[in-house]
Amino acid sequence: MKNHADFYVGFGEEAEWLGSVAYHGTPLELSIPLYPERRTVDFFSPGGVADYRTQVTHVLNGMSTAEECLIASPSDGWPWLRENSGRWWAYTCDETGRVFASARGGPWFVPLPCASIDGGASVAEGPPAALPVVRRAPALETDAETMVFLDIAELRDRRASDAPDSSPVPFPAMRYRVGRWMARYVEEVVGKQAPLEDLGYAGLGIFLRMLHPRDPSGHHRLPGHADTAYQEAVHSVQLLRHADAAARRGDREGAFDFCYRACATALVALAGRRSGARG
Repeated sequence: MKNHADFYVGFGEEAEWLGSVAYHGTPLELSIPLYPERRTVDFFSPGGVADYRTQVTHVLNGMSTAEECLIASPSDGWPWLRENSGRWWAYTCDETGRVFASARGGPWFVPLPCASIDGGASVAEGPPAALPVVRRAPALETDAETMVFLDIAELRDRRASDAPDSSPVPFPAMRYRVGRWMARYVEEVVGKQAPLEDLGYAGLGIFLRMLHPRDPSGHHRLPGHADTAYQEAVHSVQLLRHADAAARRGDREGAFDFCYRACATALVALAGRRSGARG
């Protein structure tokens, strides 16, 4: 199970999305007071809705500062390719401030972080959580996460083929697979984690800002240690974002082309990093 997390106030379609974090969203991780921002308020025992909102902000800011985690807020936009939180953790609170969790679309339950690793998700009972659709996205095929292709060249050759002996590859499946590959390549080159297979257009933009943040004048600058391999890795993420933009426009051929180029560029970056290390 993926450990991303989305935070809400309320339930169902009317729930308000407050923000998200990649990788570090289990009840146990949220309960450990690792960051100064968490010293005064217990995330799972807020004094009301206002305190819960404050604690969500503290958790996200603390993670971003202390671990350089990828976080998103409503001002950034919904970071995921998927339209809801059904593949990872979701947290919300009711009108009294009582906190509830849902794991992978399962029932809402009151998490007990110290009781078990999953906070009680494995024994939670009830109907599946009604999760809000924050941003409508093209549906991912149910087998998108398990489709395996031989290599990136096969994806290129089959991307939009109409030949009788070569069925077209669904773009969401290709996009997921390429994101999985690229996440490993890019992390080795730039030293930062990002679930590229899950991040949508806005999420990729957040990651790019982590890779080349703004300087005091407001311009995006590559860090001083950025070599050619680092620049190629940044470019590969930019190309993946172009792929998502093309898919949103309905340009299937352009989406496949950018997706292929993104992965090929990430491979160039990885080769450059490894050859430099050997040198």
